[in-house]
Amino acid sequence: MRDALKPPLLEASLSLDLNDSNGFTQPGYQDIQGQLNGVLQMDRHFLSNWFISQQGRQLASSPFYDFRLLDVQFNQDGFFKFHGQAHALGLISSHFELNLGIDESGALVLSLSRHFLPAPLLRKALEMLLSHLLETRINRRIPYFNLGLLFQHRGQELLILPCLHSISIPIREGNAISIHGLEDIHCVFRRDAHRNLQLVFDQVSFLGSSDPHGKRGIHWETSDQLHLEAEVQGWADGQMDFQAQGRIELSLNEEETQRIVLQGHHLSEMIQKVNLGVDIDTRVRLTAERQLEIQSRNSWQFRDISILGKNYKVEPTDLSISFDPGKGLEITIGPQNLHPAEFQPETSSNALELLIDGPTYFQELLKQIRWARRNIELETFLYFPGKTTRHLTHELALKAAGLLHDANGLKINPLTARGIPVRVLFSNLELLPASSQPILDMFQETIQVLENLIHNQSGWNEYQRQRHLRALKRNFHFHSYVEGVARADHRKLLVIDGLKAWTGGINLGDKFLAEDSFHDLMVAFQGPAVRQAQEAFFDNWWRVNHTSPALGTGLRSLRRLEKEARKGAHILKKPLSNAEVLLTDVHSTRIYEALIGLIHKAQSTIWLEHAYFYHLPTLEALKKALARDVQLKLIFPENSNIEIFNLTNTENLRILMETQAELGTGKIEAWLYQGRPGKFSGMAHTKALSVDGRYALLGSANLTPRSLHSPFLEALSGGDQNPIFYNQELNLFIEDPHFVNELEKNLFLRDIQSFAKPISYTEVLSRLQALGGERALQAAQFQAKLA
Repeated sequence: MRDALKPPLLEASLSLDLNDSNGFTQPGYQDIQGQLNGVLQMDRHFLSNWFISQQGRQLASSPFYDFRLLDVQFNQDGFFKFHGQAHALGLISSHFELNLGIDESGALVLSLSRHFLPAPLLRKALEMLLSHLLETRINRRIPYFNLGLLFQHRGQELLILPCLHSISIPIREGNAISIHGLEDIHCVFRRDAHRNLQLVFDQVSFLGSSDPHGKRGIHWETSDQLHLEAEVQGWADGQMDFQAQGRIELSLNEEETQRIVLQGHHLSEMIQKVNLGVDIDTRVRLTAERQLEIQSRNSWQFRDISILGKNYKVEPTDLSISFDPGKGLEITIGPQNLHPAEFQPETSSNALELLIDGPTYFQELLKQIRWARRNIELETFLYFPGKTTRHLTHELALKAAGLLHDANGLKINPLTARGIPVRVLFSNLELLPASSQPILDMFQETIQVLENLIHNQSGWNEYQRQRHLRALKRNFHFHSYVEGVARADHRKLLVIDGLKAWTGGINLGDKFLAEDSFHDLMVAFQGPAVRQAQEAFFDNWWRVNHTSPALGTGLRSLRRLEKEARKGAHILKKPLSNAEVLLTDVHSTRIYEALIGLIHKAQSTIWLEHAYFYHLPTLEALKKALARDVQLKLIFPENSNIEIFNLTNTENLRILMETQAELGTGKIEAWLYQGRPGKFSGMAHTKALSVDGRYALLGSANLTPRSLHSPFLEALSGGDQNPIFYNQELNLFIEDPHFVNELEKNLFLRDIQSFAKPISYTEVLSRLQALGGERALQAAQFQAKLA
């Protein structure tokens, strides 16, 4: 601790206001206007002790002269009075007397007397001496302010005025707002009642440059602004304390967001305009041993954002920034709720069937579309054009038109001759409208091909052709559901006739449905849970179309669904399962609540096979499960299709293994899924959890913040709030030992026995290093928070 009896030798209290006409993100020449107020004070003993210590020493020299201080006294005003000796050209020696004072303009005045050397020579020596004193005794002690001196000659007097050349405001380690080339930022000297010397900035206006060698900056409509209050203290042993508090207001327009790249895309593609507020609270200590210690509690706040032409007013949720010298920059997006609401299941009895991998689901898709009699709802995140999806889209169009297609051509579907409503919702990986165009083009091409087939079908009259063309137009509806990064529809859902539904993690495309495809699963369910899933689909259908299906073509009664559940269980020869559809959407975080609730409920064993894991609350819940002596069995892909999760998945294994070793309770086993030979078959895209052989959670949600809960809130009129920057997800919670036993046998156990390799703690550490080590991990964790 600093000795309170030893006051600082240097103190500064400054208030700074900046206005950057072209924004802090864009450097430029003379782009900054500012005003500085405050005082830099030197203890009255600071200079006198230094000068006294220099008595008899050579203070300044050149090939032409040297300058020595013989005696230091105080004049009648309490200022220094020096007696010195100067030698010029090695031949001439002269004593001199020097008096210091401050005139009415605030200049420091040095009066020379009793010498016979040329005054310009002595003044030059004094200028060098004072500049050296400023650099060594002040600038080096306060490295964030670069002070200078302006010298003027008035007869035998040397006038000195202080000025400020540059300011550097530390925001965090290795990062600061720097202003160079300051113009007209002069201050004056003054003494306080205790005769301490002060440099006073009294509402000094100035111009500056974020790039003194750059071009003159463009003036945006809205400039960026900064207000900062800084306190500085420096001691004789070299320690310096710096504290800065204030706020930055950033207004980024489309041209500025275009220069920011996030995960391979320009930010302007996702967010066109954004207003940011940054609350600065930085404390810096430079120790006597010249070690730098920085504590940053800065928070960044999104407010008004423009995404795809729509404006959102975002509540001030923090982006907290801190710096660890060993790990680097750490950014936390918002205060994550570590204590979700307690999960209270609201299940109903349903018949369930597990479908593993894309080819199995693809065949089921085609079969169910052909059997459908009333309506089809299909919702997916990805719908990549390819062989499988062209086939699928053709089958959907046929169903809407009331037709079948075989080797002999078209024929009327006897089950649905008038066609049935077919509704398809899809998004895309980039979350951009333009990225959905290839999918829309594929649908239009499919319609055109079918229309041509109808026109050319032999044996049909014109009435028949027009009836099926009208049915196709009336019944076949498809839409791209894209709201940019504000909301992403990540669900995978199929509903047939309002009686049977499928959900899970399988997208639509060759890499998901063909023989060489991602390892994944879907769950078919019949019963009251179907109504929950269909309601979720209609909510999104209304959001895109602002229309709802006609009365009588949508939801089934609960009595009919309960009957369908018993029928399905009889056909499958399985008991009914308690199940509930859970959502992540604008009104619900039930998936998050169930996930944490199930892990907290675990008493013996947790199986977890997930593609993407970076979620602190889940990690903490698993650590607590180890403390309760629970056994963890974890499966992650060896080679993820998203590279950052190779690192985050492995890092979570390291943390859990070390936790188990420290606690000495619980057990952890881990595997890396390798899959079958092929381009895509090695990727496990599963999102599956089972607990104690009784409970399961399956669906579309990843173990990431966007999938489970959003830290950002959109401010609505009337004081209401909605989540923003999240994925819409759909999962199925299941309570049934029979089904969970089937899941563990056909998914988890099959995978570890045939398609995965175990990984030890030593191998985890080696894998982390091979993937890039600590720096790569930090970058991956930052991206994973936004993924």
